[in-house]
Amino acid sequence: MQEIGSGSNHRVAIDQSKNRVYMRFSGDILSSEAVSALPDEVKAACAALKVGFTCLADFTEMKLLGLPDLVVNVQSTIMAAGVRKVASVWSEEGFAKFLVDSSAQKVSSGAYEGKRKVFKNAAEAESWLDE
Repeated sequence: MQEIGSGSNHRVAIDQSKNRVYMRFSGDILSSEAVSALPDEVKAACAALKVGFTCLADFTEMKLLGLPDLVVNVQSTIMAAGVRKVASVWSEEGFAKFLVDSSAQKVSSGAYEGKRKVFKNAAEAESWLDE
């Protein structure tokens, strides 16, 4: 696995052998300064993979998320780059999950939502992405 970028509340990495982007989010993400590099890191990660890549977004350690525009930006970037499947992993229901789910329904007229599945376990998410 190759790290593309990270910050106090996020990490973006790729696994070229799996043609997969990995994103992990944690804590409270309430200001754009905390994740200012994230959009560029996601673009770089997608550019390093082949069209048809998969993505695992791990939100199990996230508490609060208050940046709906950032969520739409990241989801739109992944969609435009040619993602095949996106697995979102959550440990609990909450406002952050609601925000991500709502944004997914809006991106590319709902086409992004059709490529996405939600899991409570990272191993199950990986297995689905490997299919």
